[in-house]
Amino acid sequence: MKKRVLRLLGVAFILITSTGTAVAQPPAGSADSCNNSFESMTLDDILQQANRNGVPEQNARTMFAKVNKNGDEWICQKQLKGTNHYDFIDN
Repeated sequence: MKKRVLRLLGVAFILITSTGTAVAQPPAGSADSCNNSFESMTLDDILQQANRNGVPEQNARTMFAKVNKNGDEWICQKQLKGTNHYDFIDN
């Protein structure tokens, strides 16, 4: 009985600490949710960049919709070294 109680307390401790860790991460939907090597971008940011680079607006909108899987209106981008190409990921 004593071992079972200790095991249950251990599981409860793990659940509590793992929940606390998740809360410490930046919330989705914020500029802080991309790691240091990526830049946070909204759809408006992407559209402005597309316009400067001669990319059709519809292509930029389609790309943003495909990358923004969690629907929070933020994605992360990193320019690939030595190119005019970008890597896009969801935050």
